[in-house]
Formats: sequence, structure tokens, C-alpha cells
Amino acid sequence: MKTSRGFIMTILSLLAVLIVLQLSMPHKYVWLETHDGNDSEPYGCMVFDSVMRSSMPKGYEVTDKRLNQIADGRHNVLIAAEKLNLSETEADALKRMLNNGATVMIAVTNFLRDETDSILAYDYGVVHCKYLFRDVSNLINQNNDNDYRPYTTIFYDKSNGSTPEKMQLYDFMFGSYLICDEESEYREIAHVFNHDRANPYARIYFKSNQQRQKEIMKEPDEGTRLRKLEDFNEEFYKGNDDYNDDLPPVKHPVAIEKKVGKGRLIVVASALPFSNYGILSRRNTRLTSLLMAELADKPTLRSTKGTSRFSDSMLRGKEEKTPLDYVFSQPSLTEAWQLMLFTILLFLIFNARRRQRVIPVYKAPRNHNIEFVKLIGTLYWQRHDNNDLLQKKYATFVDAIRHSTAADITNIADDEENSQTIAALTGMPHDRIIETLKQLRFLVSNELQVSDSEMKKAIDSMNEITRKLS
Repeated sequence: MKTSRGFIMTILSLLAVLIVLQLSMPHKYVWLETHDGNDSEPYGCMVFDSVMRSSMPKGYEVTDKRLNQIADGRHNVLIAAEKLNLSETEADALKRMLNNGATVMIAVTNFLRDETDSILAYDYGVVHCKYLFRDVSNLINQNNDNDYRPYTTIFYDKSNGSTPEKMQLYDFMFGSYLICDEESEYREIAHVFNHDRANPYARIYFKSNQQRQKEIMKEPDEGTRLRKLEDFNEEFYKGNDDYNDDLPPVKHPVAIEKKVGKGRLIVVASALPFSNYGILSRRNTRLTSLLMAELADKPTLRSTKGTSRFSDSMLRGKEEKTPLDYVFSQPSLTEAWQLMLFTILLFLIFNARRRQRVIPVYKAPRNHNIEFVKLIGTLYWQRHDNNDLLQKKYATFVDAIRHSTAADITNIADDEENSQTIAALTGMPHDRIIETLKQLRFLVSNELQVSDSEMKKAIDSMNEITRKLS
């Protein structure tokens, strides 16, 4: 009993230690960019939406309506997502929304479709371009550098012409910048300085560049046309698309404003400021507040249409709910589950002690062979079929002779040889053996009724021979 009690105390102590360790472990965050209104992880929008509902002066709501359903110009619209996935219909609705006087802010990390990239470039003169440090190998090299500081300085340009406000953010908050068409009118809201050179191929969809190239191709003189094309390509592809810290830093916009019709289009190079982390981090709160102030003149809607996530493929197959997920989502079921586990633990504790049990005494099984033989004998006696009984006995006798002497007594042609073999092995007279075999064959093959005395005499003869052979 003492050993059992010590075992129980050891198990309870280990269980208590495991519970304390589990409670003291830090929370494991999921750093996947979802911008989901029900997601409390850093890159979800549950906290962000809650703060905006209480702080936006004209109101703030999240909607899953299509863009053409909210294109009346009565609301300002925020589209914040990991990537933009506009169809042609949604792009037309965006243009109609801007013409009706709405302010639309598009904050995305990347574009999913080439059509989306070309629509923004061709219609609005803005292209999304990534930083080099978003590459994993470059991040590793920078982290190995002792002089590396994981911050970037954002300069926020206010519309009143005052000195830009400087804010230091972590590099990953703005992993890309914007390239704008030099011939289109736009206002830089925020910009950064870095050593990355703009990728020249990103400007290929600008309407002004396409128009200039068409005008050059109309030149009648081939020599003049080739010279102008060479000058155009040299100007178009000027710069270096590699990261080069030997050259002076270059100014890159990360948020721009462009007037379209009666409204304004604001493009932000990152959606991370519009997330739980963006609104809760002290470094990011100021920038998020200034950007949201651009939408404060009307009720604001955060649209979830035309967006998707790179992490969708990573999460696919992991979103399946199990029965325990539903149990733990309901407080009453959670309490019932805990009570059940506690009851099972008490049951194991009270039934862990050793119990004295009586060892049952089993009787040896009775031998019923004698009763079986008597039963078979009684059945044969009741039938009283001497012929059938003699035939069965003769078949057994034939097998016994074949097994002992290898002689087949059913073959009449070999009677002389077989009888001599049996006589030699049994010591019985040769003539008697032949006479006995002939008598047995006669009785077995005769269809007449065999009397009791004849059957008994024949069986005794067979038993005598087999007994002497054994």
C-alpha cells in the first residue's frame, strides 16, 4: 500500500510540474498575413478593426460586399491584404468609385495577377516593386553583419507643406516601394531612402512609355527611328536594378496619392501597418494613424473583396475542425471536459491499490470415452445388423494387415504368399490362415444374414491374428 501511495504522489507531482511549465511557456504566434477580422494573431485585423470602429470620426465597418455594390461614392474604402487580385469587373468598379468622389486606399504586399499590375500601372501610373532585403539570403547576410540595424526611416509628407515627419520602423513593415510614372500627377505621402535601384522593367506598363514608343515607331526614316529607339531604351532602362550600397541612397515613395475624377486613390506599398501588430506596436501606431486620417472625412469601409493570401495554400488542410476544437470553443463544454478528466483521475487513484482476489479451483475434466463407446455399442445392438458390423470390422482388419505385413489380403491371387507371410509372423499354421481368410471373404461378400455365433467367431479370429502381429 505504501508503494502504491508513493506511485500516485509521484504521478500527481509530475502532472503539476507539467501544468506549471505549460502555463509559463510563451505564447506561440502565427506570423501569417491574413488581415482577417476574426484573427487575433499579429497580422490579423481583429484588434485593428476594433480600434478603428472606436476612433474613426465618421464610422468604420468591415464589409464583404463586391466593389460595384459600394461604388456610389458615399464611403471611403480601405483594401488591405497580402496581395491584390482585381478582376476587370472590380477594376471598373474601382474607377467608378473614384469618379463618384470616394477616397480609396489600396495597401497590399504584392499583386496576384499580371492584369492587376498592368491595370494600376496603365490607368493610374503606379507600380509595386519589392526591396532586396525581403530575400531570405540577404536577410541572413544582414543579420550576420554587426553594423546592421533592422530599421528603416519613413518620411511622412504632410499636405500643408511642413517638414516631413520622420518615423523609424522595422524593415519588414515596408518590404517594397512604389514606382510612379513621371508624367502622371501624384503626391508623395511617405517615402524612404535606400540603396536599392528601381527595377526598370517595372515601368513597362506605363501608358506614357507605351505612347512614346508608338510615336517613335511612326517615324518614317529608319535611321532616325532606330536612333530614337536607342535613346528611348537607354533612358528607359537607366539605373541599376541591383542593391548597391556604394552608390548614394535613392528616394522611393511608399505611399502616394493620385486624384482620379472627384475622388482620390492612395496606394501604400505594404499592408502590415493595417494589422493588429501595426496598430499595437509603438513604432507603427503613428504611421497607421496618419494614413487612416486620410480616410476620415467619410464613413470608411474595409473591403475584403478582390484580395487573397499567399498563406492560403499553406493553411489548406489545416483549417479542418476536430470535435475537440468545438468542445474548447464552448465554455460549458470545456468545463464538462475538465470535470470528466478529473473524475477519471479520481477513479484511477481509488482503483490503483492492489485487491485480494480468490483463486478459483478448477476440476479436471471428466473422461467420457467409456460412455461414448457404450452409446455406440447400444446403437449397434439396437440395430442388430451383423453384416454391417462384420464389414466394418473386416475393413479395419485389412488395414491392420497391410500396415503390419504390407500384404493385401483382398487380392485372392496372392493368398498363398500372403498366408505364408502372416503365418511366419504370427506363428499360426499356414492352413488355418488360408481357411480363416476364405471364411471371412465368404461372410463379408455373402448377402445372407450372418448369425451372432458366426459373427463372434469371425471377429475372434481377426482379433487373434492382429494381436499376434502387434
